[in-house]
Amino acid sequence: MAFLESAALTRFLINENFQAIVRKGPLTGNGMSNFGGYLGERDVADLQNFIFSRAEIVRKK
Repeated sequence: MAFLESAALTRFLINENFQAIVRKGPLTGNGMSNFGGYLGERDVADLQNFIFSRAEIVRKK
């Protein structure tokens, strides 16, 4: 149960910042490009869902 709570908390914290990180580029100084001109809000949400679904698959192995 602690794992699920931890995963949910991590997902919440990342979700709060994911759109900004991908679309606004606050991490450009660390090598993370700004994709705001290419990706819309829905695109970024789809990308985030893909990343989390792949992480779940890897975590279960």
